[in-house]
Amino acid sequence: MIASFRKIALLLGAAAVLLPATASAGDALPKRLASMTPIEFETKTQVIDDPLEPDLVISTEKAHRGSQWLNDGLADNIYLRAMVARGTGQVRFQIWHDIAYWGMRKDIYQVNYVASGALKSNPLAIAAHRPDECPFVDEVVYCRSHKTLVFDVPETVMREIAQQYQPQSRQAWSFRFKDRLGRDVTSGIAPAEAAGLLRVLDRLRSGTAQQQAAL
Repeated sequence: MIASFRKIALLLGAAAVLLPATASAGDALPKRLASMTPIEFETKTQVIDDPLEPDLVISTEKAHRGSQWLNDGLADNIYLRAMVARGTGQVRFQIWHDIAYWGMRKDIYQVNYVASGALKSNPLAIAAHRPDECPFVDEVVYCRSHKTLVFDVPETVMREIAQQYQPQSRQAWSFRFKDRLGRDVTSGIAPAEAAGLLRVLDRLRSGTAQQQAAL
Protein backbone atom coordinates (compact mmCIF):
# COMPACT_ATOMS: atom_id res chain seq x y z
CA MET A 1 0.00 0.00 0.00
CA ILE A 2 2.86 2.39 0.84
CA ALA A 3 4.32 1.72 -2.61
CA SER A 4 0.98 2.60 -4.19
CA PHE A 5 0.83 5.96 -2.42
CA ARG A 6 4.39 6.69 -3.44
CA LYS A 7 3.62 6.00 -7.09
CA ILE A 8 0.55 8.24 -6.98
CA ALA A 9 2.61 11.00 -5.36
CA LEU A 10 5.26 10.67 -8.04
CA LEU A 11 2.68 10.88 -10.81
CA LEU A 12 1.05 13.96 -9.31
CA GLY A 13 4.41 15.55 -8.64
CA ALA A 14 5.53 15.03 -12.24
CA ALA A 15 2.33 16.61 -13.51
CA ALA A 16 2.83 19.61 -11.22
CA VAL A 17 6.36 20.12 -12.53
CA LEU A 18 5.22 19.99 -16.14
CA LEU A 19 2.23 22.28 -15.68
CA PRO A 20 3.14 25.93 -16.40
CA ALA A 21 1.88 28.39 -13.81
CA THR A 22 0.48 30.95 -16.24
CA ALA A 23 0.35 29.31 -19.66
CA SER A 24 -2.63 26.99 -19.76
CA ALA A 25 -4.84 26.76 -22.84
CA GLY A 26 -7.61 28.46 -20.90
CA ASP A 27 -5.85 31.79 -20.39
CA ALA A 28 -2.61 32.09 -22.36
CA LEU A 29 -1.83 30.58 -25.74
CA PRO A 30 1.54 28.92 -26.39
CA LYS A 31 3.93 31.39 -28.03
CA ARG A 32 4.09 29.44 -31.28
CA LEU A 33 0.32 29.35 -31.59
CA ALA A 34 -0.04 33.01 -30.58
CA SER A 35 2.40 34.01 -33.32
CA MET A 36 0.22 32.55 -36.09
CA THR A 37 -1.83 35.01 -38.14
CA PRO A 38 -5.29 34.58 -39.70
CA ILE A 39 -3.63 34.30 -43.12
CA GLU A 40 -1.39 31.47 -41.89
CA PHE A 41 -4.42 29.62 -40.56
CA GLU A 42 -6.25 30.28 -43.82
CA THR A 43 -3.48 28.75 -45.94
CA LYS A 44 -3.30 25.65 -43.72
CA THR A 45 -7.06 25.09 -43.36
CA GLN A 46 -8.45 22.10 -45.25
CA VAL A 47 -11.56 22.04 -47.42
CA ILE A 48 -12.88 18.47 -47.49
CA ASP A 49 -15.30 17.88 -50.37
CA ASP A 50 -16.36 14.25 -50.01
CA PRO A 51 -19.24 13.43 -52.41
CA LEU A 52 -20.41 10.65 -50.08
CA GLU A 53 -21.05 13.14 -47.25
CA PRO A 54 -23.92 15.65 -47.02
CA ASP A 55 -21.65 18.53 -45.93
CA LEU A 56 -18.59 20.20 -47.31
CA VAL A 57 -16.21 20.46 -44.33
CA ILE A 58 -13.78 23.29 -43.62
CA SER A 59 -11.34 22.18 -40.90
CA THR A 60 -8.37 23.67 -39.08
CA GLU A 61 -7.34 20.26 -37.69
CA LYS A 62 -4.11 20.21 -39.73
CA ALA A 63 -3.40 23.92 -39.35
CA HIS A 64 -1.45 23.37 -36.14
CA ARG A 65 -0.61 20.45 -33.91
CA GLY A 66 0.60 20.18 -30.37
CA SER A 67 -0.49 19.67 -26.80
CA GLN A 68 -1.38 22.36 -24.28
CA TRP A 69 -1.52 21.96 -20.51
CA LEU A 70 -4.89 22.60 -18.89
CA ASN A 71 -5.77 23.14 -15.24
CA ASP A 72 -5.78 19.38 -14.56
CA GLY A 73 -4.93 17.67 -17.81
CA LEU A 74 -3.67 17.98 -21.34
CA ALA A 75 -5.34 19.31 -24.47
CA ASP A 76 -4.23 16.81 -27.11
CA ASN A 77 -5.78 18.74 -30.00
CA ILE A 78 -8.16 21.66 -30.42
CA TYR A 79 -9.54 22.71 -33.79
CA LEU A 80 -12.51 24.24 -35.60
CA ARG A 81 -14.92 22.97 -38.22
CA ALA A 82 -17.47 24.62 -40.47
CA MET A 83 -19.92 22.23 -42.14
CA VAL A 84 -21.62 23.62 -45.23
CA ALA A 85 -24.82 21.77 -46.23
CA ARG A 86 -24.76 20.98 -49.93
CA GLY A 87 -28.46 21.47 -50.51
CA THR A 88 -29.07 24.71 -48.62
CA GLY A 89 -25.67 26.28 -48.01
CA GLN A 90 -26.41 26.52 -44.30
CA VAL A 91 -23.31 26.42 -42.11
CA ARG A 92 -22.74 24.81 -38.70
CA PHE A 93 -19.69 25.75 -36.68
CA GLN A 94 -18.10 23.38 -34.18
CA ILE A 95 -15.19 23.44 -31.75
CA TRP A 96 -13.48 20.04 -31.39
CA HIS A 97 -11.40 19.30 -28.32
CA ASP A 98 -9.43 16.19 -27.35
CA ILE A 99 -8.36 16.06 -23.71
CA ALA A 100 -6.30 13.67 -21.59
CA TYR A 101 -6.33 13.67 -17.81
CA TRP A 102 -5.49 11.48 -14.83
CA GLY A 103 -7.80 10.13 -12.13
CA MET A 104 -11.52 9.35 -12.04
CA ARG A 105 -13.53 9.66 -15.24
CA LYS A 106 -15.12 13.05 -15.73
CA ASP A 107 -18.84 13.34 -16.48
CA ILE A 108 -18.83 16.43 -18.69
CA TYR A 109 -22.32 17.50 -19.75
CA GLN A 110 -22.15 21.09 -21.10
CA VAL A 111 -19.86 23.96 -22.02
CA ASN A 112 -19.94 27.56 -20.77
CA TYR A 113 -18.57 30.59 -22.61
CA VAL A 114 -19.14 34.34 -22.82
CA ALA A 115 -20.54 35.91 -26.00
CA SER A 116 -21.90 39.43 -26.50
CA GLY A 117 -21.07 40.09 -22.87
CA ALA A 118 -23.35 37.33 -21.54
CA LEU A 119 -22.69 33.85 -20.17
CA LYS A 120 -23.90 31.09 -22.52
CA SER A 121 -24.37 27.39 -21.75
CA ASN A 122 -24.53 24.85 -24.56
CA PRO A 123 -25.01 21.07 -24.52
CA LEU A 124 -22.26 19.00 -26.09
CA ALA A 125 -22.74 17.68 -29.61
CA ILE A 126 -20.27 14.86 -28.91
CA ALA A 127 -18.86 13.59 -25.61
CA ALA A 128 -16.96 10.39 -26.43
CA HIS A 129 -14.73 8.57 -23.95
CA ARG A 130 -11.84 6.73 -25.56
CA PRO A 131 -9.99 3.74 -24.02
CA ASP A 132 -8.07 4.44 -20.81
CA GLU A 133 -4.31 3.94 -20.49
CA CYS A 134 -3.41 2.20 -17.25
CA PRO A 135 0.08 1.14 -16.08
CA PHE A 136 0.71 -2.62 -16.07
CA VAL A 137 1.38 -2.83 -12.34
CA ASP A 138 -0.31 -4.61 -9.44
CA GLU A 139 -0.65 -1.50 -7.28
CA VAL A 140 -3.53 0.96 -7.70
CA VAL A 141 -2.43 3.99 -9.69
CA TYR A 142 -4.21 6.67 -11.67
CA CYS A 143 -5.12 5.83 -15.26
CA ARG A 144 -4.85 8.28 -18.12
CA SER A 145 -8.29 8.97 -19.59
CA HIS A 146 -9.12 10.45 -22.99
CA LYS A 147 -12.21 12.31 -24.17
CA THR A 148 -13.32 13.94 -27.41
CA LEU A 149 -15.64 16.88 -26.73
CA VAL A 150 -17.46 18.84 -29.43
CA PHE A 151 -19.87 21.77 -29.21
CA ASP A 152 -21.65 24.04 -31.68
CA VAL A 153 -21.45 27.82 -31.75
CA PRO A 154 -23.46 30.21 -33.95
CA GLU A 155 -21.74 32.08 -36.75
CA THR A 156 -22.18 35.33 -34.82
CA VAL A 157 -20.09 33.89 -31.98
CA MET A 158 -17.40 32.59 -34.34
CA ARG A 159 -17.11 36.05 -35.89
CA GLU A 160 -16.97 37.62 -32.43
CA ILE A 161 -14.06 35.30 -31.59
CA ALA A 162 -12.27 36.27 -34.81
CA GLN A 163 -12.66 39.97 -34.04
CA GLN A 164 -10.68 39.48 -30.81
CA TYR A 165 -7.51 38.73 -32.78
CA GLN A 166 -4.54 40.93 -31.96
CA PRO A 167 -1.08 40.21 -33.43
CA GLN A 168 1.21 38.35 -31.00
CA SER A 169 -1.44 38.40 -28.25
CA ARG A 170 -1.46 35.24 -26.12
CA GLN A 171 -5.01 35.85 -24.92
CA ALA A 172 -7.26 32.89 -25.79
CA TRP A 173 -11.02 32.88 -26.27
CA SER A 174 -11.91 30.77 -23.25
CA PHE A 175 -14.61 28.22 -22.52
CA ARG A 176 -15.27 25.79 -19.69
CA PHE A 177 -16.43 22.18 -19.86
CA LYS A 178 -18.67 21.50 -16.87
CA ASP A 179 -18.31 18.25 -14.91
CA ARG A 180 -21.17 17.03 -12.71
CA LEU A 181 -18.81 16.60 -9.74
CA GLY A 182 -17.22 20.01 -10.16
CA ARG A 183 -14.01 18.82 -11.85
CA ASP A 184 -14.39 21.37 -14.64
CA VAL A 185 -11.95 21.85 -17.52
CA THR A 186 -11.15 25.36 -18.76
CA SER A 187 -9.60 25.69 -22.20
CA GLY A 188 -9.53 28.06 -25.16
CA ILE A 189 -8.79 28.69 -28.82
CA ALA A 190 -6.78 31.29 -30.75
CA PRO A 191 -8.90 34.08 -32.27
CA ALA A 192 -6.59 33.94 -35.30
CA GLU A 193 -7.78 30.37 -35.93
CA ALA A 194 -11.42 31.49 -36.05
CA ALA A 195 -10.45 34.36 -38.36
CA GLY A 196 -8.58 32.00 -40.71
CA LEU A 197 -11.50 29.57 -40.85
CA LEU A 198 -13.89 32.41 -41.70
CA ARG A 199 -11.59 33.72 -44.42
CA VAL A 200 -11.82 30.33 -46.14
CA LEU A 201 -15.60 30.20 -45.71
CA ASP A 202 -16.09 33.75 -47.00
CA ARG A 203 -13.92 32.99 -50.03
CA LEU A 204 -16.02 29.92 -50.83
CA ARG A 205 -19.23 31.89 -50.38
CA SER A 206 -17.93 34.62 -52.69
CA GLY A 207 -17.00 32.09 -55.36
CA THR A 208 -20.45 30.45 -55.14
CA ALA A 209 -22.19 33.83 -55.46
CA GLN A 210 -20.12 34.71 -58.53
CA GLN A 211 -20.98 31.38 -60.15
CA GLN A 212 -24.69 31.90 -59.51
CA ALA A 213 -24.52 35.46 -60.87
CA ALA A 214 -22.93 34.17 -64.08
CA LEU A 215 -25.80 31.74 -64.76
